[in-house]
Amino acid sequence: WLIRDLAEEEALCTVPLELTMSKLTMYRSPYAAYLETIEDEWIRLYLFIASEKFDTTRESFWKPYLDMLPDQPDTPVY
Repeated sequence: WLIRDLAEEEALCTVPLELTMSKLTMYRSPYAAYLETIEDEWIRLYLFIASEKFDTTRESFWKPYLDMLPDQPDTPVY
């Protein structure tokens, strides 16, 4: 329950960009130079996620989050 109504365009909460899996964080990856060579943006994102989850040569900030996600989604992916 809200204590008061939100004004139009008022944010309920904000999330720092550094805490999102986005182009910003993807291009800070050790694989950024390689990812930039890939034309398809979706393929870049898939490879970024795979590298964060499966690269055992380094400690990934995202691995604990990715490990807790279900192996098979139970909702449609659009």
